[in-house]
Amino acid sequence: MRTLTTELKVGLLILAGMGIAVYSSVLVTGWRPGLGDTYPLFIYFDNAAGLLAGSPVQVAGVKIGQVDVITLEEGRAKVQVSIVRRYTVRADATATIKSLGILGDKYVEVRLGTPNQPALQDEETIRFVLPSADLDSLVESLSVILGDVQSVTGALRQTLGGETGRERLDTILEQIVKATGDISRVADATNRQIDAILDNLAGFTSNLDAITAENRAGLKQTIANFAAFSDDLKELTGRNRESLEAIIANLDTFAAALAEDGPVITADLREILSENKRSLNHAITNLDRSFTKLDSTMTSIESISAKMDEGEGTLGRLINDETTVEELNAALAGVNKFLTEADRIKLDLGGHVEYLADQGEFKTYFDVRLQPLKDRYYLLQLVDNPRGKIKEQTVITQTGGVTTTTEQTVIEDEFQISLIIAQRYFDTVLKGGIFENTFGIGVEQWFGSADEYRIGLDVWDFGGDLGPHVKLTGYWRFFSNAFIVIGGDDLASDNPQFRDAFFGIGIHFNEDSLKSLLTSAAIGGLGG
Repeated sequence: MRTLTTELKVGLLILAGMGIAVYSSVLVTGWRPGLGDTYPLFIYFDNAAGLLAGSPVQVAGVKIGQVDVITLEEGRAKVQVSIVRRYTVRADATATIKSLGILGDKYVEVRLGTPNQPALQDEETIRFVLPSADLDSLVESLSVILGDVQSVTGALRQTLGGETGRERLDTILEQIVKATGDISRVADATNRQIDAILDNLAGFTSNLDAITAENRAGLKQTIANFAAFSDDLKELTGRNRESLEAIIANLDTFAAALAEDGPVITADLREILSENKRSLNHAITNLDRSFTKLDSTMTSIESISAKMDEGEGTLGRLINDETTVEELNAALAGVNKFLTEADRIKLDLGGHVEYLADQGEFKTYFDVRLQPLKDRYYLLQLVDNPRGKIKEQTVITQTGGVTTTTEQTVIEDEFQISLIIAQRYFDTVLKGGIFENTFGIGVEQWFGSADEYRIGLDVWDFGGDLGPHVKLTGYWRFFSNAFIVIGGDDLASDNPQFRDAFFGIGIHFNEDSLKSLLTSAAIGGLGG
């Protein structure tokens, strides 16, 4: 038997390694050919006969996912489906099982729901299930209908069968013949009356033609006036539709209140008028003088308005100067654009704690992340670092007239700040900025169908006394808002005692999670 050459062994080993890497990537990311990034949902059916794993999930004839697993749970079929993540299924979505034709393959038909309902998250259940019109139910319905038909035909056979039934049919036919004769006589009389009516209508039409011919010009003018009035009324109603609706609503409210309180108000007014007749006369006199002063004021206002229209004065030039108006519009457009850009910014808050294994110390982080674009974010990080300041200190001691000089490493706790800019390219993130009070750079690689895994390498403090600070980190987001972190810190330090392993746990909340938490807290406070 021939032995394998070294080159062949190396080639087989490389192929095996590539196969393991591809299998691991598919296993970790949950990749499904043709679907891309998906999320799982559950549907419970009373009968899932004919539905198979791999059957499509469709919306309006468009495939948005497929059936993964069908199991039995408490006597019902539990169907797990994978939905393409770019399609959002809402809380009021419905699902049913349909078939392609009467005997075709089964598939799941879904209606996504209304946009104002919340979106279903991973592994949630579509609760509204419509009964499916399968072949078995169709056969059962036909069986019931055939039974009803048999009952009707049996009753007819009992009623019309034999000599008695024949006599009944003869009687019915005689009555039909008699009714037909009566209808014919009534129709003849009715036709004579209709002829007379038509003759009268013809005479009326002739008279109307004569009147119309004599007054044709006046009728045209009247119709034109009505058309113009209708157009004016339509335009006036369109311009003041909201005001008219408000007036009608106020009138309805006023009428209801007046019907209820009118008698009481009338009695009170009569009493008030009788008691304050002299005061009312005096008030009317003062009101007349006030109207005289108001007329004088309105005359002054009209004079000022005329001067403004002619461009006199600072305010008049401002209103009538086209250049000023254009500049003001441009400024408002710039403000609107700024607000639109700012409206797209997303906010994440979070923090985590790392336990330094060798030193027995805790390092705490608080994060504020602003994401103006999908592939870019800015990170503000506040760090409570138990090894914030590390410096070499010379200590001189004298013992018995002998001077001894020693070098000691001094470690102090320090509150530090990181301000980082990150840009994502596909699954790779490049970072740069201030890392714990010094300049640094970093890179991260994201894995998983929902970015639940990532590894990162950060380097900063290039001019440090003990060499650059190198940190290797791995993250696993095991829950939507919680993650585990593990890695090595200060791996390139010249002092071996600072090279440390760490592990920790953290949480983060995005803008939607914060809104949900605040809403729940407000409802809980009101309920308490």
